[in-house]
Amino acid sequence: MSKRKIAKLLLTALCLSAFSVVEANPIENSVTGDIRKETYVNGVIYQESAEVKGLQKQAYTLATLQLDRILSQKKDVEKPLAIISDIDQTIMDDTNYQAEQLLSPGTWDNGPWDGYYKAIGTEANVALPGAVDFFNYAKSKGISIFYITNRDYDTVDLTVAELAHAGLPYADNEHVLVMDPDGSSNKDSRREKVLEKYDVVMYLGDNIGDFTSAFKREYGAIKRTELATAPEYINNWGTIWIVLPNATYGDYVGAVWN
Repeated sequence: MSKRKIAKLLLTALCLSAFSVVEANPIENSVTGDIRKETYVNGVIYQESAEVKGLQKQAYTLATLQLDRILSQKKDVEKPLAIISDIDQTIMDDTNYQAEQLLSPGTWDNGPWDGYYKAIGTEANVALPGAVDFFNYAKSKGISIFYITNRDYDTVDLTVAELAHAGLPYADNEHVLVMDPDGSSNKDSRREKVLEKYDVVMYLGDNIGDFTSAFKREYGAIKRTELATAPEYINNWGTIWIVLPNATYGDYVGAVWN
């Protein structure tokens, strides 16, 4: 049995467990047996839904339309054009790993990530619908792709191999920018490195940190939500910022719990 089929069985087991819960309060009758892990169950189920698959494809259809619009308006180009994209839950689907973690013993809170890189190196981690076509389309238009991810510093080779296997362009050490050695998840310095030489026309991600560091966790959920529709950001959504749904993890979780 393939690893992807095993992962799908785990997800099915998670769904069946969720629907068999008859009492909401006692933790012994929960799906996971852990109060914090329990909050992620619906997120994982939703992430594998038909609705989310539709949203993912819709995001890439929109990205293609907006890219054509941007290119049609680009008359004088002083720098080569580029797109910056996140990887996990933006290009590659890691939901099966999240489902497996929820069903494993022990506590879990927006992690742990032990075994994550082994998991994403398997065939259970596949590209989201529309992703491969979009990035290859962008390449055909002469646009470079930079993958800025918060994967660990020593995962460059694994990430390059994964992207290449999925059929994504620019899968090499120059275009894959993992976390700095200091372990900071802030992507500003890596974005600035690309912006020094390229005119970045679009950003794709599943987390606001993939677009800007302005939405700080310590602001809390309410202020971050207000910022999303503030005048300086509201017109970026769906034009130069293409966001994909991720109901399983992200800065929004820390903003609530913290």
